[in-house]
This record gives sequence, C-alpha cells and structure tokens, in this order.
Amino acid sequence: MKRDKTTRWGRMALGFAILSCFCNLAAAQTDTTRAAHAGTVVYGFEQLSSAWRWMSKYVGGDLFLAPGYYRLHLTGGDPLIWDLGPGAELRIHPVFVGGEAGWCGNDGIPSLDMYSSFYLGVMAKQWRIELGQINATGHDDKGNETGAYVADFLGVGRRFGRGLFFEPEVKIMYPIVSHSWNYAPGNYANGSSGVTTQEYHLRDLYFSLSLKLGFGFN
Repeated sequence: MKRDKTTRWGRMALGFAILSCFCNLAAAQTDTTRAAHAGTVVYGFEQLSSAWRWMSKYVGGDLFLAPGYYRLHLTGGDPLIWDLGPGAELRIHPVFVGGEAGWCGNDGIPSLDMYSSFYLGVMAKQWRIELGQINATGHDDKGNETGAYVADFLGVGRRFGRGLFFEPEVKIMYPIVSHSWNYAPGNYANGSSGVTTQEYHLRDLYFSLSLKLGFGFN
C-alpha cells in the first residue's frame, strides 16, 4: 500500500515536471516571437526614417508662374515677344526636369498664340544651368493651326529664397523650325506648309529674360 502511494506521488511529480517544461518552452517561444516582432518594427521604422532623410535631402519640386520676354535678335526676324504660363519642376539633386505651358505673343510669325516648353539641367547651390526646347503654335478663329515655331535654348539662372522663391534667368535661344501657312514675315516663315530650317545660322541667335515665381520644397 505504501509502495502504491509512493508510485502515485512519483507519477504526479513527473507530470508536473513535464507540464512545467512545456510551460517554460511556450513562454520562451512567446518571448522570442515578441522580440522578433519588436525587432522587425524597429528595423522597419529605421528604414522609413532613412528613406525620409534621403528624400528630404535630395528630392524636391516646384510649382511656379514664369513670365518671359524675348528680344535682342541678331537678325531682323522676331518670332516671339513674350510668354506667360504655369509650370512644374521635379528635382533629384543635382539634376532637375521641368516644363511650362501657356500663352505667347508673336512678331515674326503673327499667328502664334500658345506655347509649351520642356527643360532639364543641373544645379550647384543656388545656380542653375538648363537645356530645353520651346514649341509655339498659332490658330485661327476656328481653332485650326496656322503656324508653328520651335527653338532650343540654353539658360542660366539663380534662385533666391526657400519655400517661396523667385528665379531670374537669361536664355540664349536658337530657332530650329518655323513655318506659317498664312504669313511670310521676314526670315522666319515662307508662307507655305513646308518647314524651313536652311535659313537658321548662328546669326539667328537671340535672347530672353524670364522670371519664375512660385513655391516648392527642398
């Protein structure tokens, strides 16, 4: 009888020991899982913080209004007088790309009334150098296209201000394509639907002065 009681207590002790081992193992696994989850959260937060620091240092953008004035033609033809339109720019330092679209005046091609432009460039501190192209078109009262004009440009500008900014810029313009269906003024159109490029030489360079007014980040 005494031996049976001893055996029973031994079995109970063994059972408690096994249960205790399972409990300790489960607790250890839970702690390990929690630690791994916490480590993952911390690592993810560090990665997001690192990405944000990189973006805030190198990535930026602008929205702006850019009036421009064109003059000082080395020859007699004056295809553009002014332009005015909104624009946008994206920067990944030190490179940037941007574009504008709006309305323009005309002189050498009287039908021109709308323009768009695209540019890309590099920056050094507040100084900026860009290469781009401007395209202008003209339309009659019915909306039909009556003229077209294209010029490449090299621009040098300097930015003042952060957040809100203004940026004066001087551009050297080089006309590459011009035609007009209804007019034939001077050197810049031949009165037909054909494209004239053979008349454009270095003496056809002219200049523009523009001013970007806008707001942006970085």
